[in-house]
Amino acid sequence: MIPKLTLLETSRLIIKPLSQTDNIEDYLGWMKDKSNIFISSINQNYTKADLYNFIRTKNLDSNALLLGIFDKITGKHIGNGKFEPINFDEKYAVFGILIGDVNFRGRGIVVEYIHACFHEILIPMNITKLVLSVSKLNTNAIRAYTKAGFVPPAQPVLKLDSMSLELELTN
Repeated sequence: MIPKLTLLETSRLIIKPLSQTDNIEDYLGWMKDKSNIFISSINQNYTKADLYNFIRTKNLDSNALLLGIFDKITGKHIGNGKFEPINFDEKYAVFGILIGDVNFRGRGIVVEYIHACFHEILIPMNITKLVLSVSKLNTNAIRAYTKAGFVPPAQPVLKLDSMSLELELTN
């Protein structure tokens, strides 16, 4: 069961569930930005209604956790992280993240976010492993995940194509 989360703070971030009341203009821009080539859900035709529906659907899903990432100083929405599916029986979650605001990329936000969420949210839910899929061409993401402690798994969970790499982080 996913606990009711209101707010998680780190030294630089505010992490909270996205809601219907959030301003998603920046998020909408990230989803339409063709330069985000490694994001499979990029779609030039996305509308605010599409994103609000996505947010609502994830918030109602008992096996998903969608969280907005906000700069603690300015309150600016800079990205999103998603844990889905969360497999409570096998104690793992599939992880994905987008730092949509290019000014916050390469600054350790991914590592800070992963560690905060894993230790403060997922481990208390008895989730002991995160797994993710990343394009082998996305060297910046691979470097960030490696800094966060992700390694190739001994026993892969995901079924991936030859251009993708599976990584895991365990407690």
